[in-house]
Amino acid sequence: MPDIPNRSQLEKKIARLLGKYNSEQLRKLLDLMGNSPSLTKIPPEFWTESQQALAAELVPFAEQVYVEAAQRVIEQSPIGIEWSLVNQGAADWSTRYVGQLVKDITGTTQRDVGSAVSNYFTQAETIGDLEKALVGMQDRFGRTFGPIRAEMIAVTEVTRAAAQGELAVANELKKEGIQMRKVWQTNNDELVCPICGPLHNKEEGIWRQQAPDGPPAHPRCRCWLNLLLPKPAGDKTRSLDELLIDAKDKYEERRLIEQWVVDNSLDAGELKWHGMSETATFKVVDFNGIRWLYEADDPYSTKRLASSIRTVRNMNIPDSLSKHTSNILYTSQRNRQDKIWGERFNMKNFISTATSGDGSIVYYDGSTATEYNLIHEMGHNLALRRYGRVVVPSKSDYGRLWMRWRNNPALESPVSDYGKVAIQEDFAEAVEMYINNNEKMLNYPERYSVIQKLLLDESYGG
Repeated sequence: MPDIPNRSQLEKKIARLLGKYNSEQLRKLLDLMGNSPSLTKIPPEFWTESQQALAAELVPFAEQVYVEAAQRVIEQSPIGIEWSLVNQGAADWSTRYVGQLVKDITGTTQRDVGSAVSNYFTQAETIGDLEKALVGMQDRFGRTFGPIRAEMIAVTEVTRAAAQGELAVANELKKEGIQMRKVWQTNNDELVCPICGPLHNKEEGIWRQQAPDGPPAHPRCRCWLNLLLPKPAGDKTRSLDELLIDAKDKYEERRLIEQWVVDNSLDAGELKWHGMSETATFKVVDFNGIRWLYEADDPYSTKRLASSIRTVRNMNIPDSLSKHTSNILYTSQRNRQDKIWGERFNMKNFISTATSGDGSIVYYDGSTATEYNLIHEMGHNLALRRYGRVVVPSKSDYGRLWMRWRNNPALESPVSDYGKVAIQEDFAEAVEMYINNNEKMLNYPERYSVIQKLLLDESYGG
């Protein structure tokens, strides 16, 4: 199901409504307080009547958005439900939720007005100063009586009402014994925020961890839900999200993931990749757009793969990074090139956890994916796709940072000691820190800037 088709019109309508309400409320407040302003001049019924007036405007609006969203779901579903139940649900939810919303809006206004009046006396301000303060009052969403805050509320509440309408249909179908799959949707473009981007196309088991009540996940969120018919209980292609919704703890979660791997795997044949010494028979399972391969004859391989997939499910890996990795392979063999790399990096007894650089990642000697090593190896694949090779060119923006540090160690250094052994490791370590510890990466502003541009701008050469 697409996003709300008339979203822009709905947002503008409620923003205008709130703007008019704010202007009228501000004028009444100034009139009530007069030339010698005091909060005691504002009768309690003013705030009560303000809430009632705003609710009278917002309840029908929220109800309309709720019903229209539910109707769009029903029109695209082959299964009907009792329409009167949807209408009653819309009325009940709108009345209940809007009642709390207007209390919150009014409460914010009361606090801000009280603060402005207090400053009027403590700072010996004029009536003109007080009026300017009231007009210009701000919280973290913008001016209390201004258009930015009105627009923020409009966008957020359109999203909320529509999502509640979608969920209402799902709940009614559940009563009929049909468990609809609720899939989070974003516009999936460069404007999607870091909160919602990782939730795109994720099912309920994932997005409820971030947004328990569904969209919105944050103020100004424009996401929505796509309701899909359930797959048959015996269908081995059932998604992990479906299987894990009712997992009681991490142990059951691991068991279910391992079973899902076994049920959904196909034969991949004889393979020998990267630093493997000999061919081995592999199986393959698709997850999150990546082919995960494991040795068919290794009795522990499914457990390692299940552990890795569980790790990945709990990570927020941007598509702009993960899309450059197509295959992840697990082998019980050691990397036959460890001695070569140890000599090159001057690291005694060097043992590879993984290698990458051709769009694939190979984990050796029973290793599993962790938040650190997975992003590090994906960083090598990113370098290959953006620079045409794993070793970052010295004349690129990132390469110049490396060369400057080599010539003058007082300048911005690689982000880790391992990053100092080679430019390609510096790059991969920087990608890892940018994804997993973004705040710490700010200590390396020049590297931060290059990595950020590479991930956000496909036209940037790096």
